[in-house]
Amino acid sequence: MMRAFLLLDLSAGAAYGQPLVAQVKQAWPEVATLDLDAGSTELLLHYALRLLHEAGKTVVLVKAAATANEFGKAMPLIEELLVPQEGRLLLLLGPHPRLQRMLQARPQVLYKQVETEADALAEISSFFTETSG
Repeated sequence: MMRAFLLLDLSAGAAYGQPLVAQVKQAWPEVATLDLDAGSTELLLHYALRLLHEAGKTVVLVKAAATANEFGKAMPLIEELLVPQEGRLLLLLGPHPRLQRMLQARPQVLYKQVETEADALAEISSFFTETSG
């Protein structure tokens, strides 16, 4: 079963080469990883959506900041994340009031708020090491 990790950075200072992506690659070399932000190209977003559909288990970490309330080009990806899917965990790092409201309105979507990247890594680890699914 294919597993995937997507990091969607909606914080203002979005940058590629996120340390967390490197940590996931190091801990789980077989996991497909993708790092994108609100300004990512359509091709990258298309690839992200394909990964979401094809992976049996996926963790999506949305890195946010209270000041960044827009989704930019990432809206199709956000819409896909709001559709409940077995084997998908959505982690929210940092406040994003608009996204939090959208998630609270969909109790069937599995998501967790994490305080730090270390907390996110712990959640990723427990999700990927679960025997079910």
